[in-house]
Amino acid sequence: MSTVAREVFDREPYSAPESNLLDKANQTDDRLFSAEGRIGVLRFNARVLQFLCLAALGAFAMYAGFGSGSSLITFIAAVPGAVLLFGGFVMLVFSSIKRLHDLGFSGWFFLVGLIPIVGTIWTLYYSLVPGKDDDNQFGARRAATGIDKILGICGIIMLVGLTVGSFLIEA
Repeated sequence: MSTVAREVFDREPYSAPESNLLDKANQTDDRLFSAEGRIGVLRFNARVLQFLCLAALGAFAMYAGFGSGSSLITFIAAVPGAVLLFGGFVMLVFSSIKRLHDLGFSGWFFLVGLIPIVGTIWTLYYSLVPGKDDDNQFGARRAATGIDKILGICGIIMLVGLTVGSFLIEA
């Protein structure tokens, strides 16, 4: 008999199964540019709002730089604007992956958002549905802070408003 089978058959028939849950219960640090861990719906929508603010600042800087007519001013304004846009986009991708982890999905499900109509519905789903209360393979549940709650509610309102507005413009 193998050692694994011996361990199974040698224990008491009515004892509880052994499990190592300590590894799953540890929370990871909530870093902006990391795909490890989980974030809740309010923290995710707070980050969506932060991304929209960064995108607006970056787009304004780029617009001001390109509209100036001077190549030096264009470079001085457009480069920080492009860095803000790119950094905000990367932050949003990592936050989306963590949000999918909170729902129990792999981060690769983020790519479903690239499908034209299905992607909009999928993004709305994982942006608005509350996460799982228990720990999963991606880590422990993370509680939202007070500022996350305020910014998250504002982010949800803005996200729904932008989605409804885009459908109304297309119609």
